[in-house]
This record gives sequence, structure tokens and C-alpha cells, in this order.
Amino acid sequence: SHILTLLGALLAFVPIIAVDYLLDGYVREREKNTTQQYVATVTSQIEISVGDAISALRRILSESPSLCTPTFVGNVQHEIESSLSLKQVVVENGDGVQYCDAVGRMVAYSPISDGLPIPGHTETIAVVQFAGMDMPALKITQALGETRRVSAFVPLMAQTQRGLAQALPSAAMMRVLLSN
Repeated sequence: SHILTLLGALLAFVPIIAVDYLLDGYVREREKNTTQQYVATVTSQIEISVGDAISALRRILSESPSLCTPTFVGNVQHEIESSLSLKQVVVENGDGVQYCDAVGRMVAYSPISDGLPIPGHTETIAVVQFAGMDMPALKITQALGETRRVSAFVPLMAQTQRGLAQALPSAAMMRVLLSN
């Protein structure tokens, strides 16, 4: 009789355990899908921003007969004014010495990552901390021979750190990585 009581008690808990298992699986799958959708949205925003920067950089270079001329600076300013994300364009040498930019001042930035090639493009991409912005920026660079580099700067994300923190659930963490 003790064995039957024990067996009855175990059988009584089987439905509870099964429901718990099914609910846990449902919640995990739902959260996984929500997270994947969020990651896809963020990735898409970054890819669009990079694509826009590459296009702007190419237009600037194709419409400017030479670098650091009034025509070049005017083309850069036009692209910055017509873009939602383009913050700055800089002409540098291989050592990072700046020759000119869109507004005639030194552009302060510090690299966070090495430059990586962009698949299917001649430009490279690097993550930098740009001139006092809270959010890191992407530096899209087109090398012109061995001596000149023209770089466009766009924010990594289209929102501030505070805005991003409000969009994420509490205790969540987000890391954006470039892969080569």
C-alpha cells in the first residue's frame, strides 16, 4: 500500500512537471524570437548606415577633382547636410595626420578597433570613439594610393546610450562586434 501511495503521488506530479516544461519551452522560444528580431533590426540599421556612408564617400570622391579644395569641402558639406547619419569626413595620410575636413578644424577620435575590410567593397571599417559622442562611431575609409585616406564618420547606432538602455529590458546587455 505504501508503494501504491508513492506511485500515486509521483503520477500526480507528472502533469505539473509537464506543464512547467512546456511553459518554460514556450517562454524560451518566444524570448529567443524577440531577441533575434531585435538583433536583426539593429544589424539592419547599422548596415544601412554603413551603406549610406559608402555611397556618400563615393559621391564626394567622384564629384571632387582633388582633395581639400573648396569644391571638395562643398561636396562634403552637401553630403553631411543631406544625410541623417553622416557626421564628418576627413582626409588624412597613412599616419593619421589630418589634411582637411568638412568644417576646417581638427577632428578628434580614437580607434577602438582595427580597420577591417568590408566584403564586396574597397573601403574598410573601424569602430572609433568620435569627438565627445557618447556612442561609438564607425569610420568608413577609402584609401587613395599609399598616401591619402578619406574617411566618413557615422554613429554606430542611431540612438544615444540612454535611449538604447531604455529600449532594452532591465538587466539586459548588448554587445556589437565586427567580424572579419
